[in-house]
Amino acid sequence: MLVIIRHLLSGMCLLLPSMVANAQTTEMPVKKTGISLNLETRQQDYDLTSLSFSHPALTPLANVKERIAASSDVQSATLKLDRWLTPNINLFGSVGKMTGEGTAKLPVLPGLNLPDVRIDADGSIYSLGGTAVARKDQYFSTITYTFTRYKADAFEETNTFQSLMPMAGVTTPVGAFSLALRYQQGDGNYVGKTTTPFGEVTANIGLKDKHATSWQAGYYARLGNDLSLRTSAELGGREGFRLELNRRF
Repeated sequence: MLVIIRHLLSGMCLLLPSMVANAQTTEMPVKKTGISLNLETRQQDYDLTSLSFSHPALTPLANVKERIAASSDVQSATLKLDRWLTPNINLFGSVGKMTGEGTAKLPVLPGLNLPDVRIDADGSIYSLGGTAVARKDQYFSTITYTFTRYKADAFEETNTFQSLMPMAGVTTPVGAFSLALRYQQGDGNYVGKTTTPFGEVTANIGLKDKHATSWQAGYYARLGNDLSLRTSAELGGREGFRLELNRRF
């Protein structure tokens, strides 16, 4: 996934003259329907809400779950379909795949130094949402709501997340620049594995987002009559990068 993103970023450099020449405002496209390819990377931390193990020797760890640091490093590729209902309302849905891994670092038990619990994060993701837009001269603001459903490949759990993201931006001759505050407070149940002196042990872990908010700095440009590019970098409670290519039809 990261290799694909590097190649796309290299291509963006070659497209820059065209992006500047075709940069337009963020007003609703003439063609109301669009399809997008989205590539995203994300790293974030979690708090544990529950913890249990398949071997009773590890049961004491459930009493110190607040000392366990959990994090994830994932990548996703999705296809999104969107439709402008009015000049100010856009609805969308997406489907795709996620790859990556989650990690829970276990504390030391008396006489027992345990390796990390590894969570296979590969799975399918589905999202539905909508965006409301307001514009005045070269300035614009939006608010986006997204509902996401995640189904892991390695275990039966299905988790859901909701996010709300207000954004403000300005359109310039070389494209639109924006700053957004993303709020997401999701929690879910996951299954991981660790190798111990007793053999491989399964861990059932409840996780919730450690940080509910993060900042996103974004850029948007029209590459032609029906093609546009959108990128964003996420910092704060989460860190990541997102690239979207949209085709109107």
